[in-house]
Amino acid sequence: QLVDGKYGAENYRAVGENGLVRGYEWVGWKNKSMGPLQIDYKFINVRKFDQVLIHINNHYTKDIQIFSRAKIYFSNEEGKFGDDRAIDYIYMPDKMVEDARNVSINLHGEHGRFVMMQLFFADKWMLISEITFVSSLYESDKISSFKSQEEDSTLAMYIDNDGKEDLSTEYST
Repeated sequence: QLVDGKYGAENYRAVGENGLVRGYEWVGWKNKSMGPLQIDYKFINVRKFDQVLIHINNHYTKDIQIFSRAKIYFSNEEGKFGDDRAIDYIYMPDKMVEDARNVSINLHGEHGRFVMMQLFFADKWMLISEITFVSSLYESDKISSFKSQEEDSTLAMYIDNDGKEDLSTEYST
């Protein structure tokens, strides 16, 4: 659902397209642990990342808010993430407008085959309908090329400047 190209309606309880169940376009996580929501991405090839767009709900009167902070790590090796290759983004809380919106995070051309995104809860719930990476293949003599593999999963999406898909992802809290 996070890659179907369909943005969730402002009212997450509204009946969806073609009479789908209410809230179908949204994926929600409840803050039980007080830790961040973590989403891990594995790309077949090393990529250069320009931006990530996260379409997220902000119905704060129902305990649903945009994350307070996003920390995004990049690596060329699985499981080896460090603060030296991380983007730290703080979101200013909005308790005036309850509209869902795209939060755009500049990734400053960071590169990697593996991306770990941590979204820190600002309230009881987080509802996300789309995650889109703006990226392209990374070309460098320093990075060995990776063989193409089949895509494992499609829980996240990216806009690819070279027109090829190569993403798998998993998430945890």
